[in-house]
Amino acid sequence: MKDIFKKFFDYVEIKALIAHFFLLLSWAFDGKVEIIYTIYSLIALDTITGVWAVVRAEGLAGFSSRKFFRSPMKFVVYLTFLYISRAVDKGLPVNLAAPIMDAFLVTTEAVSILENFAKLGYPVPTFLMEKLKTYFGKKEQ
Repeated sequence: MKDIFKKFFDYVEIKALIAHFFLLLSWAFDGKVEIIYTIYSLIALDTITGVWAVVRAEGLAGFSSRKFFRSPMKFVVYLTFLYISRAVDKGLPVNLAAPIMDAFLVTTEAVSILENFAKLGYPVPTFLMEKLKTYFGKKEQ
């Protein structure tokens, strides 16, 4: 495995691509990466509580690796959303897109975590969940 990574990083093109990726992130976030930590920790908590709820309700037979591996894709998609919103704000005289996108992603993950805890039988603030579901247009599952 070590040899594979060594050969992989021997290519100058791959190194340049990775450097450009991090350069773009550095430009967009200006060193303010707290939102990335927040979103990614919420995704991890959502994944853990989701797996816990499924295994508790249906046992290991109900666990689907396909749904579980949606989380890494969420990381990529959410990072793209965060980058785009910050790039838009760099081009506008007012910072508007990034705070809206941040609030949307954090709220989306929070609602999902609350739903998982409700499935586990823990008390959750139903008034808050209903308001958030109405806001996002979610139907009762």
